Formats: sequence, C-alpha cells, structure tokens
Amino acid sequence: MTEYSVISDAVEFRAACAVLAAGTGPVAVDVERASGFRYSQRAYLVQVFRRDAGVFLFDPPELGDFSPLQEAIGGTEWVFHAASQDLPSLRVRRYAVVPR
Repeated sequence: MTEYSVISDAVEFRAACAVLAAGTGPVAVDVERASGFRYSQRAYLVQVFRRDAGVFLFDPPELGDFSPLQEAIGGTEWVFHAASQDLPSLRVRRYAVVPR
C-alpha cells in the first residue's frame, strides 16, 4: 500500500510544486473542509494529482502562501471532485489558488 504524508513545510511544498509543474495532463484537485453547519469554508487539506508527478497532500493552515502552487498549475486544466465547494476554499485571499 502506498503511504502519503501531508506537506506542511515550505521547502517540501516548493519541491512538490516543481514536480507538479513538470507533470503532464490536467490536475486533479480536492479540498477537505470542516464547513458543515458550524464551520467556515476554510481549507484544511488540499489533495493534488497530476500524471507523471503523483499525489500530493498539502496543509493550507501551516503553509499559508500557496503562490508556488498557483505558479505551478494555475495555467493547467483542473478537474475537481466538488468544484462548487472546493473553489471558494481556494479563492480566499490567504491562498488565492485558482485555475485560469
């Protein structure tokens, strides 16, 4: 079974973004939130996959600045599991990650 770790370090994050930028095809994105009835749309985990790059799990509260991810995949086609729910979590000023 493949094991994944959540990336919460800026150096690892930049390295993962470089790998994603070098991948091929569209990018699959899924955002985990704790919105429900009591919480905000704040992203607590961002999962990203791209062919020839692999799967990456990012910890938004720890990373804060998502501009390296925007630079790496912003111009690529994105595929969402639940775009109407995931996009608002990524568009917040703190992360500002959106497909172009």
